[in-house]
Amino acid sequence: SDLIAKYPVQKRFLVATQAVRTAENKAEFVKAVYEKLGWDVEIISGEREAWLSYLGATFNLEEENPLVVDIGGGSTEFMFKAADGQIAVRSISLGALRLLGNPLTDEELDNFLQEALLGFCPANMAINLIGVGGTCTTLAAVCLKLAPYDPEKVQGHKVSSALAREVYERLAGMPVKERLQVRGMFPGREDIIVPGLQILQAVLRYFGSRALTVSDRDLLYGLIYEELLKQG
Repeated sequence: SDLIAKYPVQKRFLVATQAVRTAENKAEFVKAVYEKLGWDVEIISGEREAWLSYLGATFNLEEENPLVVDIGGGSTEFMFKAADGQIAVRSISLGALRLLGNPLTDEELDNFLQEALLGFCPANMAINLIGVGGTCTTLAAVCLKLAPYDPEKVQGHKVSSALAREVYERLAGMPVKERLQVRGMFPGREDIIVPGLQILQAVLRYFGSRALTVSDRDLLYGLIYEELLKQG
């Protein structure tokens, strides 16, 4: 609140997602925030969370039929806008940290995706993959050799599937500590980046994608963009 007071902030958005949405004491949390800061917390639904994440990731990107993939630590989410305008979401129990602890072969990953994404989107739908989250932004940073990280350069950067494969194989062939010497790699990702990129390889294969567009933006930007759309 002290930081906000230093700037001419006209409107605040304070939202809570799944962690609060499923908590037994969520009412206590909302009350505590209001009592301490005077701010109202909006606990958003899973559908609204998906919409905001999708909007933030795709806003101002030119790709037609974007499908957003978010590779997390314990799960990976897929989102796209269905014919009825609703955001279709599929969350699968496969993430970079989970794969690090329980390795799978490429064939096993392919089989897992075939089952996990069955019926998610029309088989004849020509989609363009939009990658968000640490695995995809780190991939872009390594390709761009960014040090320090620059979100504006990462936003909208396209990485061919061939280059993504090359980076994956290069990093996988290095000792974990040696990966930190790669320009664009940041401490804390040197161990999980390889399983994350292995998942990305499987996703690229599943959709037959020749490239990935990386987005540094997600739900927080979605809130801002939604407000801009309301204002016309």
